[in-house]
Amino acid sequence: MKVYDLISFILYFQLCLPLMWFSPENYRKPSLFASTTVVEAVFVLLIWSTARAGGGGPLLADVSKVSGIKPAQGGNLGWAFVAAVTANIGGIATHIWSQSDYTGYARKPGDPVLAQLIMVPIGTIFVACIGIICASCEATLYPNEGKESCYGSPTPSSLLCARTRLKFRRSGWGCVRQYRFMLSQFGMVAASNCVVAGIDLAALLPPWFTIRRGGYFTTVFVFVLVMQPSSLLNSASNFLTVVGSFNVFLGPLRGIMFADYFLIRKRTMELTDMYGDSPDSIYWYNRDWNLRAAVSWVLGAWMFIPGLAQRATAPSEVQAGWT
Repeated sequence: MKVYDLISFILYFQLCLPLMWFSPENYRKPSLFASTTVVEAVFVLLIWSTARAGGGGPLLADVSKVSGIKPAQGGNLGWAFVAAVTANIGGIATHIWSQSDYTGYARKPGDPVLAQLIMVPIGTIFVACIGIICASCEATLYPNEGKESCYGSPTPSSLLCARTRLKFRRSGWGCVRQYRFMLSQFGMVAASNCVVAGIDLAALLPPWFTIRRGGYFTTVFVFVLVMQPSSLLNSASNFLTVVGSFNVFLGPLRGIMFADYFLIRKRTMELTDMYGDSPDSIYWYNRDWNLRAAVSWVLGAWMFIPGLAQRATAPSEVQAGWT
């Protein structure tokens, strides 16, 4: 990461802070505008890249030409496929976990089904494929930086601004489409991360947190100071490791919730006990702590921790005892 990258990162987070001042129900129209306009920018970038590169680039024809690594075969290919699937599931694990915070604003229970069942998978697949193709085209258009973009932090837009003439950067294409990508990321950061965390903190600790206060706490303290997501830009392997780790921690939680709601309680909830403050409530547990769920989470997550630690420290080595 360069100095200007870090400065841009800090400025971006500062621009995200005012967005959390608005209530979640006011995000619908801005999110609709951002998600609609960014689609045009994505396809224009795809068409421009393939037209200038004369095709899909070397990643679609010969991966080893760009990376210098021979394609995996046999068992290594299978494990690479499993790792890719796990990283993909980990990427959507946070959305699976937090989607109920926004589906509660739907007009009726069936409204979110179509979007989550069709548009989320299709959108994820298309965006991933377009990203691979554009990165492959960069390897042809910009041989020095393009190779790095396939496995590192540079993006197609940053390379275009760095390597094309000043007229392009001042043009409508270089300005409007950059803003469209930025607006879409505003929606992702503010709505999907900060506000969702604020809703959870307000529910867990209502005397100290509101939704707005929880969002600011998550942004300033958790994201910037603790997680330091800017360090992820230094290596694509670090990014995939962190994304895959979401599934390690959130997967057992979702399994516990699924088993409790569908198998144990048979989709039956006691509303009077949910909103009561009496120790006689079936949801009171041990001073509001469900110790059995905590033990179940540890039993479900511990077996993945050694593999996660190994991949984060020495990904090229494989411990035979954990395969």
